[in-house]
Amino acid sequence: MKEYTKSRYSVGAIVRNKQTNQDGKIDSIQIDDDCRVRYSVHIPTDALGWEMGTSAVDVLWDEDEVVASPNQFLK
Repeated sequence: MKEYTKSRYSVGAIVRNKQTNQDGKIDSIQIDDDCRVRYSVHIPTDALGWEMGTSAVDVLWDEDEVVASPNQFLK
């Protein structure tokens, strides 16, 4: 069934984690063997732009934690 699972968002989408209120850009999509969708999300160092620095991180978010980001600075 893993091959039939679809994600709500695509690579490059700007999303927000509902639990942490962090915004980021989806780098890749992972579908686990149990059909759970997870996104590898790059969080910028500056919430007002995509300047990358030493504190920029890539994190893994579950699909049920993610919504479209309203942050217009990152679009």
